[in-house]
Amino acid sequence: MKKEKDQFLKKIVIPAFFTAFAAAVLVLALKYFNFNIKYGIGSSGIIFASFGSSLFLLFMAPKSKTASVRKFVKSYLIGGVIGVAGSTMLSYLPLFLVAFIIIFVASIVLFVADSVHPPAIAIAFAFVLFRIDVYGMVIVASTAFLIVLLKLFFDRFVYPFEK
Repeated sequence: MKKEKDQFLKKIVIPAFFTAFAAAVLVLALKYFNFNIKYGIGSSGIIFASFGSSLFLLFMAPKSKTASVRKFVKSYLIGGVIGVAGSTMLSYLPLFLVAFIIIFVASIVLFVADSVHPPAIAIAFAFVLFRIDVYGMVIVASTAFLIVLLKLFFDRFVYPFEK
């Protein structure tokens, strides 16, 4: 019975705590940078939804093929760059066509770059939907950096029993 409680604590409670803590850091960062003010009401919500999915993968399913820090970082950079490019296309093309193009291109690039991390597709689309520019890309990259630091701390000091 004690072993089951220890496993529950180590494999579910502690990772869930870090998932929630990282989500709180994300909310604070988006609020600090006034993301909703700069890009419109709801923009931080969509960014949060994408990151929330990533947080779950990184902390709760660390052995998943899509849960590596490398894939997380590369996929968000790829999604962000494609999204920024897509947001400029909205001046010339309707949203449904831009959505098709960026999701198609992002899917191929993520696969070819061996960076399949599905929440990055949401980042690409969020950047288009809210016309997020390079400044927004810097905010998202900075937030991803904070999450990576937290994940590295977690892997090094909290989760060594899996190694």
